[in-house]
Amino acid sequence: MMAEFILMYQGGADMENMTPEEGRAHRENWMAWIKGLGEAVVNPGQPLKGNRVISGSGDRAATQAVRTSGFAIVMAPDLDAAVKIAKTDPFLALGGHIEVAEMVQMGG
Repeated sequence: MMAEFILMYQGGADMENMTPEEGRAHRENWMAWIKGLGEAVVNPGQPLKGNRVISGSGDRAATQAVRTSGFAIVMAPDLDAAVKIAKTDPFLALGGHIEVAEMVQMGG
């Protein structure tokens, strides 16, 4: 049985500080990667910006090293297969890391 997994992109180069050529090259690589995943892609996701970290004691801006900069959602049979997919993600070339987690379906 297949499950949905979220790939959360954290850290890495800031897309807003890339040259237009660097940004275009990264987007083209990423789009080719997404296309290559075919039906495994549930939601190709999107970049995030303006992150704030909220806790019981207040809030602060997220630092570049730990902020979540984007996400994608894929289908895979298990966590190991989802991790294998994440290891091929061109985002890793930007120096960041990817957190992979199974999305639990809530009853309702």
